[in-house]
Amino acid sequence: MNDTTPVRSDPGAMTHVADLIKGQRVAMIATLDHGTIVSRPLACQDAPFDGTVWFFCRASSALATQIDTDGACNVSYSSDGAWVSLAGHGEIVRDVARNEEFWGPFAQAYFGTSYDDPDVVLLKVTADTAEYWDSPGKVAQLVSVVTALATGGTAASGDNAVVEMPQFES
Repeated sequence: MNDTTPVRSDPGAMTHVADLIKGQRVAMIATLDHGTIVSRPLACQDAPFDGTVWFFCRASSALATQIDTDGACNVSYSSDGAWVSLAGHGEIVRDVARNEEFWGPFAQAYFGTSYDDPDVVLLKVTADTAEYWDSPGKVAQLVSVVTALATGGTAASGDNAVVEMPQFES
């Protein structure tokens, strides 16, 4: 975030963030490992965005250890012309009923076990802020760049804002 990035906290901004990440299959999760930032891709769980996002992981993984040590984390999404970065706090959730709610064939194939395996846990990330960049699409971007080159102007960069997230119970 820089000094010119608008900060929003209105419900419309939250809805826009939810729309940008809806349907995403994979996100990059960044955590701290002894002061070093490390990232890895995780499969997104299909849950309505209310300021939190969910992922399966192994209780025995470095990710779980990093979250248990320092829950500060970042979740980033990228799609065609849109990017979202959630900054927040992660926690490892050991809840067999919640595991079963999210469980499906992909999780079964990936973990090779059942949702009630004690090594299968959930990572719950509660966002404090979300920053998004939403471009008008490839064709509109190209037209904007060509116009800027022809006129000596500046290409439109699309919509960018930081959204302050209210804290929800989930």
